[in-house]
Amino acid sequence: QIQEAVDPTTIFARGIGGRAIEIIAQKGLSLKTGDYTTLKDAIDNLDRLEDQTKSCGHEH
Repeated sequence: QIQEAVDPTTIFARGIGGRAIEIIAQKGLSLKTGDYTTLKDAIDNLDRLEDQTKSCGHEH
């Protein structure tokens, strides 16, 4: 639904499960993650965000 509404190229997430990561990759979108709790923190640290292509192994 989000993809249809705003057509993003990148999704930002803090905790995300393996299935969601798969879906995002299948859609051709980039996934960036970091241990930030607010959007401001994520924006202030854009250069520190990491690409995530596989599950972290935790249940989300």
